[in-house]
Amino acid sequence: MVSSRRSSRGLIKPVRQWAGLLIVGVLMTIFQFSSMSPNAAKEFGLVSSVSVIFTLVPYLYTCAALLLLGHGHFGKARPLYLLITFVAFVYCIWAVIGSGAKEVMWSFVTLMVITALYALNYNRIHKNPYPLDAPVKQD
Repeated sequence: MVSSRRSSRGLIKPVRQWAGLLIVGVLMTIFQFSSMSPNAAKEFGLVSSVSVIFTLVPYLYTCAALLLLGHGHFGKARPLYLLITFVAFVYCIWAVIGSGAKEVMWSFVTLMVITALYALNYNRIHKNPYPLDAPVKQD
């Protein structure tokens, strides 16, 4: 990817930091031209709705991660964490239901592409399998 160049110590090199901004700028321009409408307010509403949906995705992932990583570590505060997580899930689902079908569809397609790219990039960087199996011994 753009920032995946690494030094000999494994640190990310600050090479081509502008490339990520350029890619996002080009993608945003393509999106703007593909959704051109005579009414600027309608176009702004579409972009805002998609942005809200994209903001909800990290909330959902954070709730799931909290339940997975915190399992067995909550102690007496477990009911409080479960309540907070449940409220966050309901809020996110309610906000997605309140969005338009077109926005939800394009957000879902983009989320699927991002997830696939993340998996490919993760496997490219980490040569050993995820800790579900024994590590691969390289000769």
